[in-house]
Amino acid sequence: MEKLLALAQAGATVIFEGGVPKDVPGLANFEQRRGDLSQLTRMFKLPDESVGKQFRIASVGKGQVLVGELEACLTAAHTPREALVDSGLSFIRRRSDDNPTYFIANRGEKTFEGWLPVARAGKSVVLMDPLSGAAGIGALDRGRADLAGKDASAPSVFLQLKPGESIIARLLPDSKPQGTLWSYWQSDATQPSTINGNWKLEFLSGGPTLPSPLQTANLISWTSLGGEDAQAFAGTVRYTVTFDAPVGPVPSPGEWLLSLGGVCQSARVRLNGKALGTLITPPFQIATGPLKPKGNILEVEVSNTSANRIRDLDRRGVKWKNFRDINFVNLNYKPFDASSWPLADSGLLGPVTLTPLKPREMAAHAR
Repeated sequence: MEKLLALAQAGATVIFEGGVPKDVPGLANFEQRRGDLSQLTRMFKLPDESVGKQFRIASVGKGQVLVGELEACLTAAHTPREALVDSGLSFIRRRSDDNPTYFIANRGEKTFEGWLPVARAGKSVVLMDPLSGAAGIGALDRGRADLAGKDASAPSVFLQLKPGESIIARLLPDSKPQGTLWSYWQSDATQPSTINGNWKLEFLSGGPTLPSPLQTANLISWTSLGGEDAQAFAGTVRYTVTFDAPVGPVPSPGEWLLSLGGVCQSARVRLNGKALGTLITPPFQIATGPLKPKGNILEVEVSNTSANRIRDLDRRGVKWKNFRDINFVNLNYKPFDASSWPLADSGLLGPVTLTPLKPREMAAHAR
């Protein structure tokens, strides 16, 4: 209580949820500490409780003490809650140079598409894809500030996030920032086109050895395509295929959605020599830009986990558990042994498809 009131004296706002503590814990110096607590609580005088009032407030030095229902106290302290969590999204908020920055992730099972209220002020927003590096000025709506009782200066941002996707949103004080607009897309009604062809597999880095190159027309785990070297391999494999653009109308402005299907476990994607981005989580999709009518070259570098490598080490009796400070045990506190592990799927499993995209027209400022 001494520390909390010292913070309030210096200008902080201190909230006691429900009520002020009425007693002290423990029996050591009990009467003295109870008296000290009583004296400290007399440093501020709260108004009498009234029916329907959700909180009480008292001035303490340069700051204040609030007592009552938590959300009502936070609102009175001009600390609005982030209503975006009501949409099922997760976030981290940081402030740099007075520009709030949000990292927003869709960790649910449903696609989010719509206006997302944020609790910090801004006159424009820049959206950044942490996987592809794409960036642009997003759609921002200050006219929706009444959502969840938000401050009139706090806006809403229009976002499209599939399950597993994330975005960085940086609010800016400039109402007319310079730069390109963020691309909002909607899928075309046509069915995805599967990329078929002869896939070339090159084992780039990892171990225990680099297996010989492979070729396949069917995308399955590289543990099923190669021999024992491929089954024991942990590292990165480059998949390369040459394909023609799907037959039919070319989407305007020539944008396609590339879906890799199953990936074990992460993928770095290049198309016709251009890096598209790194994908580390489902849905393993990325926009490609225009395709050439013939002879497009798709390269996907896939890295797996170390599970098969560890399995191989224990099957061969290699002493690799070189730990000096702990005993290396399994969940049952028995000696750790991965020799009986099943092989873990590795690589590009597909199907790899292309879906035409068409732009969704969104003004930089809806209102």
